[in-house]
Amino acid sequence: MPSISFAKPGLNISLHPSARAAYEWLENYPRLIDWSALPFTFTNALLTQHIQGVMQYKKGTEKEGRTGRRIPISFQFYAPLWPARYWPNGQPPTGTVLIHDDESINISSEEIEKAAWLSVLQLLVFSVNANEIATLRDSLQKWLPEPLSYSLFGKMRMSDNELCLWTGLSRGTLVQQRKRLRPTTEPEEAVSPLAILARPWNPDDETAPAR
Repeated sequence: MPSISFAKPGLNISLHPSARAAYEWLENYPRLIDWSALPFTFTNALLTQHIQGVMQYKKGTEKEGRTGRRIPISFQFYAPLWPARYWPNGQPPTGTVLIHDDESINISSEEIEKAAWLSVLQLLVFSVNANEIATLRDSLQKWLPEPLSYSLFGKMRMSDNELCLWTGLSRGTLVQQRKRLRPTTEPEEAVSPLAILARPWNPDDETAPAR
């Protein structure tokens, strides 16, 4: 049964050795978005996501007033890995939820390695099509609730200016993408059979009912 703790001063939090290779791969992952250009309210919310890891304990002493009790001393995380790249001073924000298995459950290094790689390969699977960046703003305006948008970005609706700031693209590029993605011809409006029957008869009209 997984246990839950919270990041706090005095608890050393570090990368699990079995997750090192996955983290190194993440360091070289080509990013589209400039993290430093994102609103603080948004990045702060991202950095406080729950993380999985292995908790290590020591036995409390009489001097500490915790005789026989287990005291958490360190937490080695392995998933997700990407928030760690942006943690201030290499530590998660205080209060971040730490998920770990009970000490009696011995998770293998192979299982940890797999979980770490799956956490970073998600980024690859859901990477953005560079030729359709403009649709990001359009789809966010359609689906992201305005109160949540205001909470995360400080405004009800994202504009092209924000998208350009975050990605380094020009507004002209976004305009060109929209033109390219827009259908070249408008779909023909379906004509009701009743409307066809109501038309005056015209021998040259192929859709008119035969007489």
